[in-house]
Amino acid sequence: MPIYWLFQIALRTLSRNRKMHGIASLAIIIGMSIFLLGDALIEGMDEQIIRDQEQVVSGDVSFHPVQSSATNALQNLQALDPELQSLLEASKIQSWTARTEFNSRLFTKNEQLLTRVTGYNLNTDSIVFPREKWTIQGEEPSGTRDIGVGSILAKKLSIQIGDALVLESRTKDGAINAIEYRCSGIIQTHVMGMDALMLWLPMQNVEELLQTKKHYSQISIQLQGSRAQAKNFLQEQSLQHWVGSTAEDGVQNQLALGQFRRKAINFISILLLCIAGLGLNNTMMMLCFTRKKEVGVLLALGLSPRKIMILFLLEGTMLGLFSGIIAAIIGGGLSYYFSLYGIDLSQISAQIKDAAFPPIIYTQFSIHSLIFVCSVSVLLAFIASLLPVLLLLRTPTTLLLAED
Repeated sequence: MPIYWLFQIALRTLSRNRKMHGIASLAIIIGMSIFLLGDALIEGMDEQIIRDQEQVVSGDVSFHPVQSSATNALQNLQALDPELQSLLEASKIQSWTARTEFNSRLFTKNEQLLTRVTGYNLNTDSIVFPREKWTIQGEEPSGTRDIGVGSILAKKLSIQIGDALVLESRTKDGAINAIEYRCSGIIQTHVMGMDALMLWLPMQNVEELLQTKKHYSQISIQLQGSRAQAKNFLQEQSLQHWVGSTAEDGVQNQLALGQFRRKAINFISILLLCIAGLGLNNTMMMLCFTRKKEVGVLLALGLSPRKIMILFLLEGTMLGLFSGIIAAIIGGGLSYYFSLYGIDLSQISAQIKDAAFPPIIYTQFSIHSLIFVCSVSVLLAFIASLLPVLLLLRTPTTLLLAED
């Protein structure tokens, strides 16, 4: 019998038992759709974490002073030595900026709180860290007595634009200094850690408060080309007083949490697929033994057991392919939509105090995941169809043709 006849028979059998096959394929569709959407969500969150680190916190690559026993524990600062300055002139570097990040005690009218302060040069910082996605109420601090406040911190302490704030901190030499500033802007970077704890201070104000003498705690670099070049660039450098790291290195703990989430999603998906496989196996088992006479007739007509096995495996494989394609359309479609428009959680995060998730979460769409889902669905259906047909073919032809 030509192979295309087997395809025709398989298609007719699938169309005759639409309800049973539909129920069997439903679990595959649900399991694979959850896997696709969950994996896209985790990948999107990981990508968002790295991108936030690059665009707000560290740049593509950042250098920090090497900690030594003589370094002040509160202010780990270092001057731009000739070795680093020479590196910053390399052709691979598109732009760079210096920051001074330090601990400080903040005094408002009614409260005091230990916070973090980022000192920055507005002209160079806005090149390495674009402000397009930032939301700034009022104006970004630029004057000699201006300071910016993270949006979550401002809400927590009821800070308004124009309020007087006092910063107390140790200078580079260890003395205690305190200066009053005016809140010129409330800054939302959409990075939870920065918005919840950070104050923003122009570099000339940092010089006055800490007496840094042009010593810095971080050099942030934006490289030419893609993110993949960051690790190679860093491996080529060997500085005496500075140690480098990529944006991805700076968020390893958060990415490790993403790996845990991925394992949880995979566990749920595997559990659903096991249920789907058992359901499909039972369906194929019932169909096989309700078609005993049909198989007996085909054997009596001279059709080989091998071709009968191919027939049943074709039915299962086609069912698995159909289920995988439907799952790819549903899960992949949702993943693609949310990769463009995101999942808006702003209303939920606004109602939860100290919410630990961003207001909008984007997924990461991947063609490879769609191919993987279709392949797994076909493989699962193939395996689930194999055992029933093997058991059926072990039955003698005379018994298959016998009346029930």
